[in-house]
Amino acid sequence: MDALWTVDVSEIVRNWAILIGGVLGIGIAVWRGWAASQSARASQQQAAIAQRQHVAELFSKAVEQLSDEQPDVRLGAVYTLRRIAEHVPEYVVAVGRLFQLFIRRQTEDVPDVSEEVREALSYVTSIARRTRRQ
Repeated sequence: MDALWTVDVSEIVRNWAILIGGVLGIGIAVWRGWAASQSARASQQQAAIAQRQHVAELFSKAVEQLSDEQPDVRLGAVYTLRRIAEHVPEYVVAVGRLFQLFIRRQTEDVPDVSEEVREALSYVTSIARRTRRQ
């Protein structure tokens, strides 16, 4: 009976050790999953901040380029601002107002309107149509 009791106790101890090890393993796995989730969330936030900074830099550079002497540089600025407004909704109003000012400045004393002015005017018109539909 003592041998049987010894076997039963060692089996019980082994089973409890397996159970405790399993519970600890599950706890560690849950904790690592939570930590990975927090790390992913922080990475997403950093990527969003970097994207906003990039768009702000593009916007600033394009605004500077609108007043450049070369028509190709101004046209590139118009295209850049248009793409920004199409992909970042919070810039739509700013780009629209900027294009209105740009068009006014470009058409004040010029009888022949340039390509970049026509492109900006086209974009402002499309924005106005889209705004009226909503």
